[in-house]
Amino acid sequence: MGTTVASPSLLSPRQDRELPARLAISSAANRGLHSMDEFNAWYLQHKRIHRVETQRVPFAALEGWGFAKDTGNLGHDGGGRYSIEGMRILAWTGPICEWYQPVVNQPSGTLHGLLVKERQGILHCLVRAMVEPGHPEALQLFPTVAATRTEYARTHKASPERYLDHFAGPGRGRVLVDVPQSAAGQWCYRMSQRNMIVEVTGDVPCHAGFVWLTVGQLYALLHRGKVLGAGLRSLLSLLPPGEGRHKSRFHKALRASGDATAGALLPDSAVAGWLTEQRSYREVEVMPVALNQVSGWHATGMEIARADGRYLSVIGVAGGGDHVHWSQPMIELRGVGLAAWVVKEFDGVLHVLARAGMESGLRDSVEIGPTVHCQPKEFERDSSVPRPFLLDYVQGVEEPQVRYNVVHTGDGGVFFHADCRYLIVEADDKLPADLPPEFAWIALGQLAELIRQGHRVSAPARTLYACLNSLHQSAGEENP
Repeated sequence: MGTTVASPSLLSPRQDRELPARLAISSAANRGLHSMDEFNAWYLQHKRIHRVETQRVPFAALEGWGFAKDTGNLGHDGGGRYSIEGMRILAWTGPICEWYQPVVNQPSGTLHGLLVKERQGILHCLVRAMVEPGHPEALQLFPTVAATRTEYARTHKASPERYLDHFAGPGRGRVLVDVPQSAAGQWCYRMSQRNMIVEVTGDVPCHAGFVWLTVGQLYALLHRGKVLGAGLRSLLSLLPPGEGRHKSRFHKALRASGDATAGALLPDSAVAGWLTEQRSYREVEVMPVALNQVSGWHATGMEIARADGRYLSVIGVAGGGDHVHWSQPMIELRGVGLAAWVVKEFDGVLHVLARAGMESGLRDSVEIGPTVHCQPKEFERDSSVPRPFLLDYVQGVEEPQVRYNVVHTGDGGVFFHADCRYLIVEADDKLPADLPPEFAWIALGQLAELIRQGHRVSAPARTLYACLNSLHQSAGEENP
């Protein structure tokens, strides 16, 4: 009699059950293909290579840029890049119900792709050292790929972007994460980024300016100011909560916060309902308008700004170094920003105090954000606008309560020196017991799920999640 061979199943496992353990090993690895000392030497070498200078210039000196005669919008002759336009916002609730402002409009989204590969038995991430126009003094690490939609669509042809073929087309690797995310909704109009993490198994050459690092090494670098760029921080937020081995009360509560079996103050359905309710209650109407119709703002040959000098201005920037030159309009914010999370333990499980923050440029207007997110300098002067709730609290906490305090930079392709202090503090008995309805205590594992759904958690909150996850590891080393 013949032997019957069972046909292979058409089904695949819905989840990779081995991936969390592999990521946990990489998260705990402070040494991989390179030691941190070797990385420091490599980083200093590239700092010497990537020396650029920038200066403010009149708008008329920006090559290829100009103001449209009918709308006054500031755009590029070749298209395909962002433009500076106007936006009118009508809010149903809040201290200000109508306002105008300039806004960055970039219809073509960006792909941020991180390539991972197992090296010496440990997952490594391929990252790139670059300088962006907005912060030329700081060489930073970026994802493997940062490509516009136009470049992404041309992957079947020759592309100047290295490694792009691993994220699209027949040569694409195994996709671990592929999520659309928002970006800078306060100043950008519905800008979206596609964040991908792809694993490869074949040979991958490491070109000049790129380096393989473990997740643990990237977490250690999160404790250095202005080393990890905004795109890479956002990609790190897509990794699951860590499983550190520290035995302190705080670290045990942090580990439990990512454990779905440990429980949370609110069930997942209640967290989702809270966000939906906040979006429904705090709807806004956003209308693009011509830049020359933005009320309360004025334009000179050097800047577009409010008469009182508040919030932001649009300026012209030119710069370059060896074999590179650029000029473009950029957004300059007022002072160093603040993105802070208050965290608190409930029955052995750490929770973050999240706020449903309204940013008019977001696709859905409201996303889960930090406890406090603002430009504190704006509130140093007398103002009819009330100070953000808990701003004074997070600025006045005692040093033992501070778990994380590092300055990172924003998107240097659009913003000029947009530094922001990321702060994580433990609550004490001075924290008000009664919280406004836009606040909710959320466990770390719940945040992880929301981040992976896309357009639920804002960019600064995603950075704070990665920073909180990095606390499973040591604080890293001092700046080289």
